[in-house]
Amino acid sequence: MNIFEITGWDLSTSAAGTTRLLELLSLLSGGADRLCVEAHFLDFESMEAVAAKLPSPRFALYGWGKIADDSCFSRKDFRLIQSARILFGLQSLTVIPDEQMPGYDWHGNPSGSFGVTYAERNQEPVQVGAQKPDAMMVALISEMAVRVVGPVAKVTTSTTMTGDYREHAYTVSVPSVLVIPFVQVLSQQLGLRNGIGSFEFLGTTESIKSVYASEYYAFTEFPNNCWSWNGGVGKTTFALERASYLRPVFNTDAIQLTAIASIIDSLGSRIARYSVIRKYLSWNLTSGATSPRTQGNFAMLSKQKAGYAILLGYEQYADEDPPVKLFKKAIEPIVKCMGGELKRVQYIK
Repeated sequence: MNIFEITGWDLSTSAAGTTRLLELLSLLSGGADRLCVEAHFLDFESMEAVAAKLPSPRFALYGWGKIADDSCFSRKDFRLIQSARILFGLQSLTVIPDEQMPGYDWHGNPSGSFGVTYAERNQEPVQVGAQKPDAMMVALISEMAVRVVGPVAKVTTSTTMTGDYREHAYTVSVPSVLVIPFVQVLSQQLGLRNGIGSFEFLGTTESIKSVYASEYYAFTEFPNNCWSWNGGVGKTTFALERASYLRPVFNTDAIQLTAIASIIDSLGSRIARYSVIRKYLSWNLTSGATSPRTQGNFAMLSKQKAGYAILLGYEQYADEDPPVKLFKKAIEPIVKCMGGELKRVQYIK
């Protein structure tokens, strides 16, 4: 994949960056009417302000809390789980969305399934019989998976080895509506007690506010072994579409983007991170040719330490796809006519 930054423009505000991004998309590509906005908020009020212009069921809250036993999974807040990692001593449960994306032509919808993983950690030196995933555990988890998910459920195993321990993991892909029932069955049947977990909750601002006001979770001072799911760049208690570059879910129309940008600018430093991205673009090339809709074809507006940056991506996914030189030949003159320069960069800013 080839990444280019547009330099030479005054992109000091989100509004200015949005204007340029929309101009580029209208000139360089077709079918970019839907986009994904990512934002990380320092407080609930700034999240509410953005939600007024961009209502979504995918606002996020990051916290940690104690899990006494399987009865905890009956609480309403667990219906909002997007990601979770719960430690029970040397055992753990992890829930993450299935993230595999196709090479070509994706329409911005979440997968609708999650990977649920039960893992057991064995301290080195590992005893004989614990060097590989346990066949009896595979059979037990498979029986539980078939009971909850149905006969299509399958268990995959993996092993992580370090100098200190060897961890065997057992993973089942589960439809989103069955994730918490399956986690509850696993916890009950495996006798998991007295855990501590880190969670990503996803929902509307109203449902997020309800979890935030509950007595079950803390949102700062995460324990060392219980990190925040939003602990990377732009880490905050609240967010919208975290990690959108990896799996962007469309949440706004291009026509709404200018109003959203004005809200972002008005909130200033209360927005720790902000970006707008569209992947799987079809770029208009020379002689009327277009590039296939691939994951590496993208346009992105990204907040920096000072101002904003616009990045373009081009991918020659298969040998028969147009090479990058045709992309540059078509795009570079247009960018120059707009007063900008096309600069190759090594990574996403």
